[in-house]
Amino acid sequence: MEKLLPPLTHCSKPFYDGCNQNELRLQFCSGCNTYQFYPRSVCHSCGDDSISWVNASGRATLSSFTVVRRSLTDAYEAPYTVILALLEEGPTMMSQLIGEPGRCEIGDSLLVEFVEWGGEIKLPLFRKSFE
Repeated sequence: MEKLLPPLTHCSKPFYDGCNQNELRLQFCSGCNTYQFYPRSVCHSCGDDSISWVNASGRATLSSFTVVRRSLTDAYEAPYTVILALLEEGPTMMSQLIGEPGRCEIGDSLLVEFVEWGGEIKLPLFRKSFE
């Protein structure tokens, strides 16, 4: 069985195009100066449609995690750590931690890495940063 691939929509395609170029892209609303993730057609904060794509720093802070010890299919090798990464720009992104499962603490500094996921797509996963 293969890993599930994210749906490529009109709104999400620029995000995944960025991932394939090793760039973490977020939407930015010039109406209220807010970054947002996940991709939408209007700003989640003010409803404005003046949304543009900008490159994010790729730095984040670990805000929550869980270790998956039993995968549902053979496509996902357990154990692995699912995380909530608070991006430096403000939004929170659900992702996966690269490295030994569970070897992390809330507040750890993270840095994005782009990993081949299948179907010619890369996804943004995070690794602990020791900078």
